[in-house]
Amino acid sequence: MKSPGKIGSRELSHKGIRKTLPLVCRQFAALLRIELPLVQVVGIVASRTTNRVLARIWQCAYEDMLNGESLAESLSDREERLPDTFLEAIRRGEDSDDLRGAFLRMADYYDSMNHIRAKALNAMIYPAFVLGVAVMVVGIILSYTVPSYTSTFAAMNIELPWITVALTKLENFGQKYGGWILLFLAAMGLGLFVYARTEKGRVRFGRLYCSVPIVGRISGMAAASQFARTLSTLLASGTPYTRAIELSGRAIGNAYIRGTVLEMLPDVEAGMSLGECLHRMGKFPELLTEMVSIGESEGTLEDFLEMMADYYDYELGITVTRLFSLLEPIMLLLLAGIVLMILLSVYIPLFELYEAI
Repeated sequence: MKSPGKIGSRELSHKGIRKTLPLVCRQFAALLRIELPLVQVVGIVASRTTNRVLARIWQCAYEDMLNGESLAESLSDREERLPDTFLEAIRRGEDSDDLRGAFLRMADYYDSMNHIRAKALNAMIYPAFVLGVAVMVVGIILSYTVPSYTSTFAAMNIELPWITVALTKLENFGQKYGGWILLFLAAMGLGLFVYARTEKGRVRFGRLYCSVPIVGRISGMAAASQFARTLSTLLASGTPYTRAIELSGRAIGNAYIRGTVLEMLPDVEAGMSLGECLHRMGKFPELLTEMVSIGESEGTLEDFLEMMADYYDYELGITVTRLFSLLEPIMLLLLAGIVLMILLSVYIPLFELYEAI
């Protein structure tokens, strides 16, 4: 009889799940090392897991195992609530009597995936954050500082330079239509957010990311690392080849690249080599496809994949660091230019007024 307690699949997309899984896997590995019975280990982990969703999953698995089920069988009944990669590794670990090794591989795997995801996310968020701060600072200056000066100049009936006139018109426009503009931007942002959560929206945004010069390179390296890391881990766990490729494709964060990888599965099942399929797909860096072809020909694909995953992890970190070092001065210069224009629009009339006096 199954344990009660439904857990929504969307809860596992929360970042708390991804961050907790490596710790949970290491807890399992540590307890299995001292050769405790597996059912007892599951019960201990269930009582110590701080994430409520994972704690309920392990508690349900513990109750199922008391009724005679294996860990893999119990977790598979809730397959929509745990990542397929995780379930496949646990299933293969039980079959090969190396469950501790499977948990250790999963701990390293999710640590690496979290690291990659954080790097890629920072590369996307940082420019938007700096630009948002710049817009907010300029908005405050235009709303509170500039009006006091422009009203004084208007009362004195002096001829204003073009930069001050333009700033005054911008200020008036913002006061008149600023509320509507903010409402429009908020509605557009909400609409894009909702659309981006649909499958069609994810694919279109994924394609957009790939088309942007620097962002596309970062997205491609992150996808290559995710694919190589997942495939290497699953092959080391003993997962069948085509099943490992399918799960590795599903682990890619970019929905556009993910869909393209899954579309090549029939060719792999028909006997085409993975390296040739990746080359025809054309979404991964050429170096990865070449190394996959070499690994397949030499029978060491798992080692080559792990090496390429480490390489793209390193390259991704270097690229993000360079991006930050390039964007910081550009953003500062942009902000300094805007502030300089605002200051000139205020001080030029003041200087002209002083000269007239």
